[in-house]
Amino acid sequence: MNAPDQNSSFVQNLARMAGDLTPAVDAGAMAGAAIRRERNRRVVLTVAGCLAVLVAVSGAIGAAGTVYADRQQPLPASTVTATTTPSSGAASASPSTGPSEDAEPAAADAPVRYLRTGDGELPVMSGVKHGVTEGGGAPYLFGGLWYEVPPGGWAAIGDVSAGGKIGWARPDSQLALRSETTELSIDDVVADLELRNVVDVSGWTVPDRDSGAMTLEIEGADLVVIEPYKVVDDGTGSKVRPVKTRIRSGAEGWVVETRFPADADGDKMLRDFLGNLWLKDSGEPEWYVPMFTYPELGQIEHAIPAGWTRAKTGGLSYAYPERWTAEPRDESTFGELVEFRSDEVIAVEPHFADPEVRWNGYVESGDPGANFWPGWFDPSLEGTDEIEVPGADYAMVRVTEGPSLAGDEDLRSLSVDVRLHEEGDGNHSKVTLNFPGGAEGVELVRQVLGTLSYER
Repeated sequence: MNAPDQNSSFVQNLARMAGDLTPAVDAGAMAGAAIRRERNRRVVLTVAGCLAVLVAVSGAIGAAGTVYADRQQPLPASTVTATTTPSSGAASASPSTGPSEDAEPAAADAPVRYLRTGDGELPVMSGVKHGVTEGGGAPYLFGGLWYEVPPGGWAAIGDVSAGGKIGWARPDSQLALRSETTELSIDDVVADLELRNVVDVSGWTVPDRDSGAMTLEIEGADLVVIEPYKVVDDGTGSKVRPVKTRIRSGAEGWVVETRFPADADGDKMLRDFLGNLWLKDSGEPEWYVPMFTYPELGQIEHAIPAGWTRAKTGGLSYAYPERWTAEPRDESTFGELVEFRSDEVIAVEPHFADPEVRWNGYVESGDPGANFWPGWFDPSLEGTDEIEVPGADYAMVRVTEGPSLAGDEDLRSLSVDVRLHEEGDGNHSKVTLNFPGGAEGVELVRQVLGTLSYER
């Protein structure tokens, strides 16, 4: 597969997720074997649709910023009683409630449940289901808060790996069409999704229970306040409903502002987004399905399967399956580089440089000298193991399974990154594989690793 620019936010996300959001190195090389589409559930790497880089219409962002210069006040809500008994005057726990002409009608038979939060009590937002990621999504860790960006290729506003603040723009927005969105700040533009990490939460209070604000149960949070605002025009003729959510856990807090479409789709998007929030310190909730899993390789047999093609690159011997083909590449960073590819086309993606997407692997080897790989992997991370390779004094592998870059929505792939050093002051080598997920792919990985050797 064609590796994207390692500076793209998508590749960076993939690298961070594969390393549990610890700093990752050589993300561009890893992406050649481990990337996913934004539309898939749980690639990063993060990660992998790449952000579109187009020329924005001049002045569009300024117009959008004017809309929100004067923030609206939270919608008022009808008075409700502290019971779960339906009332004809009760406000539905929904961001679309409130006595405004654009509000959706309240459900007449929907009981209202109240929950203590912070120093007050608020109705629980209805219709929220945890772990809903229809069409895929991209999870990120912000401070200690896990959140999931809606699917479709949203553009990051700022550095997603930095602390303090981050924003996201819908893929069809004028803001997303601007180039270099990661160099912008939500202090300068208005994004469709904004998050701020707050360290001073001592003054946070809970609105009155009849204010129109709502709450939600998030394990580990001692305050969750969801405040919907009046529907406004986003500057392009489309209606959006701003909603501000405050989450507090001890002395740390987060302010999340969403500006999703003011319709049924936007309402569902909000509920799905809020339903995917969870706090790292409280551990993974039962409903959470991780983007990545880390298969165990088990015993590796040192042998070359019948019919496989033998090859050698930069002193490293290896073999690849029958009917696969190999050819040298020019993108090497330290030695000779060869790509081998499957005969099977797993998908056709017209926007790719090579539209026919296949399972593949890269072997790069050369640059003799003292071993510079130690420290590349954190051996304590899941999916990371030491393997035995004849003639090597260092061989580490990391295996991650996640959504595939291309193909069916449920297609998963294995991302394999191997770093080796020939004993003495021999060559350094790197092997990256993008193989099918599941037991079949794990066996294929074992077979390829079993062919590696520095034997002269």
